[in-house]
Amino acid sequence: MPKMTGDTLAVEIWKINPAAPIILSTGFNTNIKMEQLGELGVSEVLMKPVTIRDMAHAVRTALDNKHS
Repeated sequence: MPKMTGDTLAVEIWKINPAAPIILSTGFNTNIKMEQLGELGVSEVLMKPVTIRDMAHAVRTALDNKHS
């Protein structure tokens, strides 16, 4: 994604809607811990390549655990 990282996008989304569940997908091995991502509003992180099963599981988990 040019000009913005996923964690920056997560912050911007949460400025608009703090209840929005966020799923990040990356091809890079990130050193950010899930606790840090949780503080940014990230529900799930998927490593590429992503299978349909992994995506479905991440969406279901994000929706089930969304912040109100």
